[in-house]
Amino acid sequence: MYRIISITIWTLIIFFCGFSHALEIPPPTGFVNDFAGLLTKEEVAKISRDLELYKASTSNDIRILIVENLQGLPISEFSIKVAEAWKIGKKGKDNGIIITIAKSERKIRIEAGRGLEGRLTDAVTGQIIRKQMKPSMKDWKTAEALSLALPQIKLAIRGEFKADDSSKEAEELGTVLLACFLFFILIIAGAIFGLISSVLTGCLGAPFLGGIFFGLDAGPLLILAFIGTIAGFAAYCFFRMISSGFGGGGSGGDSGSSFGGGFGNGGGTGASGDGGSFGGAGAE
Repeated sequence: MYRIISITIWTLIIFFCGFSHALEIPPPTGFVNDFAGLLTKEEVAKISRDLELYKASTSNDIRILIVENLQGLPISEFSIKVAEAWKIGKKGKDNGIIITIAKSERKIRIEAGRGLEGRLTDAVTGQIIRKQMKPSMKDWKTAEALSLALPQIKLAIRGEFKADDSSKEAEELGTVLLACFLFFILIIAGAIFGLISSVLTGCLGAPFLGGIFFGLDAGPLLILAFIGTIAGFAAYCFFRMISSGFGGGGSGGDSGSSFGGGFGNGGGTGASGDGGSFGGAGAE
């Protein structure tokens, strides 16, 4: 009896602990879901109308979610759970987008469905958050932030989003650094391969010749292997020194010198969809 009571008590504890930490997902109210009071009714109506018309013409489903807090979850996980619960986007197309703004944590995330992740990459959504949303959100100008971000999101979906010069320069610099790194690795690999080849040639070649031409026993052959290894290493160093001393040269010259964001995909309400797949791309 005691064992049965103990099991029952622990089962109830585990159940209620799990229940107390369950994510509370509010029912969607439309295209704009402001549960933190950061938008006026007029602003909600205006943005909702814009997103409704956009969905009617493209089928892409963009939803806005504004919450007081993230209930202890990372904003990426929170966004995806809400998007999937609301069934944002169209099944098969995975063309849902949810823009999440967390008031207490002062975080933003743009989460896109798998069907849109090729256009709405982390780099693109991250730049939209940094350039279009964060400056306005620092003063809690939420409507302004959304009015600046939404056109850029639509351009990105059409493949017409223009990355800023700093992003291009960073990408080009990364490519140059990667090329230099690979070139350096090839040089090191070539040097190591040359050293190993020279040493193996001496180590194996000397005993082989000694056994073929002089019929030496195992003991002398081991000695020859050791001597051949030293000779191979010395030959490698010698030829490296000669090549560096007489190698060609080139011409030279002088050289000069807490609001975050994220993104996911889903389906909707009011203008609800049948649910898209999430977890593809996002930035915050």
